[in-house]
Amino acid sequence: MEDSTNEGMSLWKKILIGFVLLVFTANIIDGYFIKHDSKPEEGVKALFSIKEISGKSITDVEKIFGKGHLESKWKDKKSGCKACPKYLYQGGKYEVIFIDKVADRITINKLNDYEFTNKAIMGIIGLSEATPSFQTDFVKRWNFHGGYREIMAFEEKNKVNYILILSKAP
Repeated sequence: MEDSTNEGMSLWKKILIGFVLLVFTANIIDGYFIKHDSKPEEGVKALFSIKEISGKSITDVEKIFGKGHLESKWKDKKSGCKACPKYLYQGGKYEVIFIDKVADRITINKLNDYEFTNKAIMGIIGLSEATPSFQTDFVKRWNFHGGYREIMAFEEKNKVNYILILSKAP
């Protein structure tokens, strides 16, 4: 009789240990032990809507950002660029590379007033909040969110350092 009681206790111990491991694993997957955003951003004001810039001509982009200046010609084998124009706007706050004559690669700099949260990052460019496809403490990446190939945000001191949007080109 004692053996069956010990077997019963052993089974309950295994079930309890399994349950604890399951809860622990679920919490890790849910991000419980990963740094949470302590307070979500309230009413992030978009600097602009990415839809107003992406896929637009130099003239259209200047209507939003003002007059830019050609900083350099950009080369990239993957996208097929041999000399794509790279323009800077508003003292380097915005950097736009025009691929096939339209704004395709857009970088927004000088964002250290914004918390490094999903809501703030998406809010800056006028998109809805979404969970990143990939993230570490220093970078967040969204693949194919809002119709854009890739959106990446980079952190510095718990604030947004810059955001890079790759619209369509590889």
